Amino acid sequence: MAGYEVTRAAHPLRFEIGYMSQRFSLYRDLPVDSNLKLCAGLYGLAPAQRTARIDRLLSELELSAYRDRLTKSLPLGIRQRLALANALLHSPSILFLDEPTSGVDPIARRRFWNIVHLLARREGVTVIVSTHYMDEAEHCDRLGFMQQGRLIALDTPQALAQQAEQRAGPLVTVRSDDFARCFAELRPRFPTAMLHGRRIQWQSAKPEDDMAQARRLLAGIAPHADIASQPLSMEETFVSFLTFDRQSDV
Repeated sequence: MAGYEVTRAAHPLRFEIGYMSQRFSLYRDLPVDSNLKLCAGLYGLAPAQRTARIDRLLSELELSAYRDRLTKSLPLGIRQRLALANALLHSPSILFLDEPTSGVDPIARRRFWNIVHLLARREGVTVIVSTHYMDEAEHCDRLGFMQQGRLIALDTPQALAQQAEQRAGPLVTVRSDDFARCFAELRPRFPTAMLHGRRIQWQSAKPEDDMAQARRLLAGIAPHADIASQPLSMEETFVSFLTFDRQSDV
């Protein structure tokens, strides 16, 4: 990792790795500035280097206004950015983010990821993220799907979606005001059909045939139902890979 043999060079390797845990792990009773100074000291940064690095990260992560605030008084989204600053203090070449936006509101999530993308591109940091949010995962350069501790797929998000569609087809979707009756009518013929809000959908290897049959089945109860096919979202791509993996184990 980072050019080191992990079992033989643990000490130098720790300076190449930054880690931000899912659980906030900084000292809540210390001010923001003191937390960062403490961590910088643990990494052995010289005083002048320490001050310059903290000033830069506070500015880049939009934390300067919180410098003297007690950490426990900060909103969750601000604490997440503080934890990110802490993980970047020693200029690591690899940054691990473990569920970094869990419990954070959508605006704070978007702001956090904008900062991560900017820093990764500018400083050349490799960022490895674990997340359950597929809309976040979709923005990664490479994406791996895990199932029960096993890596079942690894590629670019676009390539993974293409692989899932090549294997089992795109989505067929049905939208109707009378979606409950439509679902009851379609489910016996399409057992993998699922309700997503007011939309019915299933992955189909023969979408044109399925759409034609769905129109015939619904002609009497929902003649104006909107029936179409569409590409898989990243969440649906993930579900498709998990389904295929489980079927392969049977």
